[in-house]
Amino acid sequence: MPFSMTKKRNPNSMTTPCHITFLPKLNLIGKSIVTNRTKNNTYELWKAFKQELSRIAISNPEYYYAVEQYSNTYFDSYHPEKPYNQWACITVPDGITLPTNWNNLIVSEGLYAIFKYKGTAADAHHTIRSIHEDWLPSSGYVLANRPHYALMHSDYDPLNPTAEEHFYIPIH
Repeated sequence: MPFSMTKKRNPNSMTTPCHITFLPKLNLIGKSIVTNRTKNNTYELWKAFKQELSRIAISNPEYYYAVEQYSNTYFDSYHPEKPYNQWACITVPDGITLPTNWNNLIVSEGLYAIFKYKGTAADAHHTIRSIHEDWLPSSGYVLANRPHYALMHSDYDPLNPTAEEHFYIPIH
């Protein structure tokens, strides 16, 4: 079920296509931290992740996954200091030796709404907010209790206003 959405909170918005699709299980490895919206330690997580990535057999992945795991009640009443798990990940075949302090993350199969975003990482929250506050309530879908993630090409630059990433929102 294709859908087009206009971001309402960003005056320089553009139409953001959304595709609904069933995705298979995803096997990821990476680093994680417990954080919240008032702490912005994304930079530190990704810096440490990329430094350690050079030590494993797959040091030049095609894509990166920015994964967020929320509790069952996280979205019941929003508060910016509610904790959640944030991951920096890649996909890998079985048998790769993990760097110290890395873990496996299995994202179970399920239905996802996929939104293409173009812009800086600092402005992405406008699109995410619009997805949750505008698109989701009028879509006929509800959030599923699976990880949310962004898929970025390996040459992704979070400061580039033409950078592209895809937001994967779990639904049912």
